[in-house]
Amino acid sequence: MENALSLPVGDSQAPDCDPPYAMIMPIVGAGLTGTLSDPEADGMPRYQLTGVGTAAEQANLIRDDIRKGFTRDALNDQLRLQSISGDTDSNRKVLRCWIDVSASLARAERGLPEPYFSAFDQYLMMTTPHEWS
Repeated sequence: MENALSLPVGDSQAPDCDPPYAMIMPIVGAGLTGTLSDPEADGMPRYQLTGVGTAAEQANLIRDDIRKGFTRDALNDQLRLQSISGDTDSNRKVLRCWIDVSASLARAERGLPEPYFSAFDQYLMMTTPHEWS
């Protein structure tokens, strides 16, 4: 996602920099579905993606850019490339990806001289086992 946004991206926490930046955080407790013989075959992971800026408009624009890049096709392209290159043992395919929760803009002072603004969406994905070639 960092390449698509041209911004620093934090993995489950803020990157070591001032805004603007984005954060991606997996949310524990998403469900599993599947067939009777393999009930955990299909996973439904949930992720929160947050845009953080020094102004409200900037945070919203970052969130909009995240929405453009966090699609089923983009995620599958990344999973396929990682699997082929051997970077990861990626044996999942995203069947569907959608915004499940969208929050309004929030302002956080955090004891800093400048306030931070954040805007986030929570995405739910439907995934299934897949062998990439």
